[in-house]
Order: sequence, then C-alpha cells, then structure tokens
Amino acid sequence: MPSTIPGTGWSDIPKATYAPEDFYQWTAAYLDKSDIRQATIVGISIGATISLVLAARQNPRVTRVIAVNPYDYWPAGGIRKSSLAARLVLTPSGVPILGATIMRLRNRYVSDRIFEGGLAAPEALPNELAQELYEVGARLGHYQGFLSLLAHERLWPKARDEYASIKVPVLLVYGDHDWAPPVERERTRSLIPNVTIEVVRNGNHFLSLDRPRELQHLIVGFARN
Repeated sequence: MPSTIPGTGWSDIPKATYAPEDFYQWTAAYLDKSDIRQATIVGISIGATISLVLAARQNPRVTRVIAVNPYDYWPAGGIRKSSLAARLVLTPSGVPILGATIMRLRNRYVSDRIFEGGLAAPEALPNELAQELYEVGARLGHYQGFLSLLAHERLWPKARDEYASIKVPVLLVYGDHDWAPPVERERTRSLIPNVTIEVVRNGNHFLSLDRPRELQHLIVGFARN
C-alpha cells in the first residue's frame, strides 16, 4: 500500500504539506478509486500507522490490518536514531536553508547508510534496490516533500488517540530491533482492541528485507483466518 502514496516510490510528487492527514486521505481515496473491497491492509512504518487509522475511522473497505513496525512515536525513536548518517543529515532538516542544502547534497553512500540503519544486517539491502532507492530520492521535488514530511513528524503519535475505535482484527508485528522502544510498542498494543502481537527475532525496522519469509508467513496466516 505505501508505494501507492504520493511522493513514495515512483509515484507523483504533488505540492502538499505531507502531514499525516494527507496520507490518510490519499490512501482512503486510493481504496475508493480502485474499488478495493474487504481489504486486508499490510503497512510498514508510516504505512502501518495509516492502516491503523483507516481501521479506526471505520473505513468500510478495510476488514483487517497487519501493522508492521508502526511509526506512531516521536521523538523516542525513528529514522534519526537509526545511524550516524541519519543523524547528520536529518537532524538539521528543520533549519531554513541549511536543511534543504544538506538534502540536496545527499549521495549514494549516505543513502545506503541511512537505509542500513533500519536493517538488522546490512547485506539485507540488495545493491539493485539500494540504487533504486537512491534514484527515487534524487527525483525532482522529492527532497522538498521529504523535508515537509519530517516537519510534521511529531504529529504521527496522534494516531494513537484513534486506535481505541478499531473494530477489525489487527496483527501488530515488530522486529525485535525496531526503532520503537519497548515501552512504545507496549503502548500501541494496549490501545488496540482485538489485537494479536508478534515479535520477529533478528529483525529491524525494514522487516520485509530483514526477515521476508517470517513476515510472509505471519501475513498469509493472519489473512487466512
């Protein structure tokens, strides 16, 4: 699901605030436009938080959610703490001119180090994917959108205010080395009714790269129930 969101993957990069509410509305509109019904939504990171909010808002097209390492915390964890490269590049992101200048100076080495900070093992990032991720980030307008997303990062925890309204089954999955501290994971779990939680060993934030087989097994098993 996240690859369909504006500004991610090879999708269009519109001029927008890239606040959480934008992502919620975009994803709901995608489900409507595609006329997807009885959807089991799998989301990772921000995508997981989006999926949980759609369920909390009683989206009629969502029948169950698999939320993998939801990004519903700040500032206790997150991409800035994933690696030294992430801290050096992203910490000054909110400083006028400086933040944009540093973003424009990014290179493949820095891009790889930031993504590897979300992996339990650096070799889990194939070279071909690393190159594509760098090319995606180098597109015209991408860094402006990403800076705007970072500027609204503190709003993502507000998603938890809605979780109590979730009525569909939820599978909450964490890599044991995910950026979210254990206290934040437990807080999210405690807020979601009818939730099942699984922790995948030797997995970090980008669990679909670290432990694809284990994650696939959990997704298929939950979707079939």
